Amino acid sequence: MTDYLHYLDTISSSRTFKQKLNRARSNFGRYLRRGQTVLEVGPGKGEFLALLARTGITDVDIIEQDATICQHITSHFPITRNWSLPIEDLNTVIDQLREYDVIMLLQVLEHVHREKLPDVMRLLHSRLKPGGHLIVVVPNGGNPLGVVERYADLTHQTLFTENSLRQLVAAADIEDCTIEISGYRIPRNSPINLLRIAAQKCLHALMLTMLIVNGGNYYRTLDPNICLVLTRRS
Repeated sequence: MTDYLHYLDTISSSRTFKQKLNRARSNFGRYLRRGQTVLEVGPGKGEFLALLARTGITDVDIIEQDATICQHITSHFPITRNWSLPIEDLNTVIDQLREYDVIMLLQVLEHVHREKLPDVMRLLHSRLKPGGHLIVVVPNGGNPLGVVERYADLTHQTLFTENSLRQLVAAADIEDCTIEISGYRIPRNSPINLLRIAAQKCLHALMLTMLIVNGGNYYRTLDPNICLVLTRRS
């Protein structure tokens, strides 16, 4: 298999980079402020890192298992410390990590084997400062079209729903936190995006009707990706 950076290059462009940066700003800008210490796990092409730089956040660590991605990121962004290892091996470096204001996993947990998920969440939560935020974005299994996301990448292990994210927090024995779950929403920053939002609302209304009529489980958050934000109390 070719390196992961090459794979990302085949599915991204400068336009998609800007779109991802704008979406991250729209959904998470309220959690970011100059002078914070941030850890990103699985930075991809660096869209969230670019947002941090524009916010004035320069004290940033990363964890990335792919050596080519790690090299790309450290050559394009001011990274304080980096570790190259699978997130499943987080316990091997947990004592080296600092305490962070924000820890970001943007489309990462779906790549983690299910039995490892509680340990990963518990360890990351333990590295938050009081009042710090652990932010997770994952494909939304509550959307019937989520099956496309599930099988679009050979390395995907699972999908998540509002309910399974709460189950994951409970399985990780995380109690001293507040939980916020929402869709990873399209920003309202252009006419084309407003049209996309309107069309998406119509599609989601149709999906919800079908799910209710079908008589099975259904969720009101139907965005293609879903966000979990854990805020540490103490």
